[in-house]
Amino acid sequence: MNEPLKANVFTPCHRQAQDVRSSCRANGRQTPTMTTQLAERLPAALAAICLLPRRMLLDTPGVAATVPMLRGVWGAALHDLDPAAYAAVFGPNDEALRSPGGSLPAGGTPPHRVAARLRPRSATANLATAVAPGPAPPTPTGGTEAAAYILRPAPPDPQFAPAVEWILIGDATQHDFTLCRAWDVASGMGLGPNRLRFQLRRTVVLQPDGRTVDHASPWPLSDARWIAQPRAAQADRGLRDSEESLRELKPHEPCRLAFPAPLRLMFRKRLIEAPTLPDIVVAACRRVKAYLPAGAQAEWDALSRQALDAARATPATPWQGQRLDLHRYSGRQRAELELRGVAGFLELPGGPGELSPLLAAAQWLHLGKGTVMGLGRLIVEQGTTRREE
Repeated sequence: MNEPLKANVFTPCHRQAQDVRSSCRANGRQTPTMTTQLAERLPAALAAICLLPRRMLLDTPGVAATVPMLRGVWGAALHDLDPAAYAAVFGPNDEALRSPGGSLPAGGTPPHRVAARLRPRSATANLATAVAPGPAPPTPTGGTEAAAYILRPAPPDPQFAPAVEWILIGDATQHDFTLCRAWDVASGMGLGPNRLRFQLRRTVVLQPDGRTVDHASPWPLSDARWIAQPRAAQADRGLRDSEESLRELKPHEPCRLAFPAPLRLMFRKRLIEAPTLPDIVVAACRRVKAYLPAGAQAEWDALSRQALDAARATPATPWQGQRLDLHRYSGRQRAELELRGVAGFLELPGGPGELSPLLAAAQWLHLGKGTVMGLGRLIVEQGTTRREE
């Protein structure tokens, strides 16, 4: 018997933003204005976006489950269970749902029912690099142009594996009960060609600092903490990817911005093969804007310009990494497509400074293309010490 996911009662995103303003007035502080420092204005804007991230421990006997498999069966279950919730969560990434009428045509097959054939070009296929089939990026038609969820592999943990992290963003949190129910239905539908059933053995909620609790409500993106993991070189000592190893950094502490999964940032339809800090900040600003209310986007554009200026003035090392290209089979186009990306890192010897709230949010939202499958994930690592040098 599967343990059902638990839905939570929460304060809507717009109410949380109002609470931020009310708190400012109650404590004798002015509501953030255009003249306020960037580090103060960024959290005030990010408070309009809510997250509900979970980590799910799976039992998938007989199947090497991947993110595309899980995304596919969950999407199919949700489409049958509640088409309206499906449209709200998957719709922005589903070309059929952007047709007149906003629903799949009669007899239409959601893209999640199409089997994927994956062939990474520069890495072994696994939960971190497997890519599911999907349509072309959507054309904005009002409201968000980004899917309202992320499904990504969880950090390696012998006590909690195999596992994935499932993040609901913005309006998706309002459908939490139905989305959780869809996972229960999906577990009975099964995985792989033989449709082997799987179980959700345990579910925990991720807090803004990356630690876990059994139950919690959605939290505003402004609460995201500037948390770093130990350097990858310490992984062999068992210090990486455990809650005890997480440490909150000060904005001016040295750090590394690492992208282990493919990062797909495009400029004029070409892959940026050596991203700079300004490239990353521009991508983060665009990602946030996709989830902001229409009335907040003009002010966010002004904030984005200030963030870009700050990024250009922040010392950073050149990109160190390599290409990581993947192939996926598109059921919609009935062809194998190449997904070009890069994996690597850059160092911030003086830390991100006033950009820390934006980059902390980017750890949860991911950057670039393919974010729904966990691509473009930003992991902050502790900076190099003199002893390590």
